Amino acid sequence: MTTRLLISAADGDAGTTVSIQGDIDSATVDELRIALARCRKDGVVVIDLAGVPFIDSSGLGALVQASRASRDAGGQLRVENAGPAVTRAAQYAGLIDHLGMLHAS
Repeated sequence: MTTRLLISAADGDAGTTVSIQGDIDSATVDELRIALARCRKDGVVVIDLAGVPFIDSSGLGALVQASRASRDAGGQLRVENAGPAVTRAAQYAGLIDHLGMLHAS
């Protein structure tokens, strides 16, 4: 069985919002990396993780890589709507502030 992420990106006045659904792990991280690489780096990129129940270290690494690329280009990457498991993983890794994470309500 092939695991896939559902990824959609929408450009707006405030930047690009990338919405993701599915588990982000070693089986799906390349899809995430490709999608994030296609985003403009010099603006605001919002990663909406409302549809992500799980993320592993490879997924967190992809977000950190995209955040650095954005920052290096003068942009900003922000993670929003992370659920409890994703927030906990980022918290354990010490990445809450680095990723500008805003928690799901």
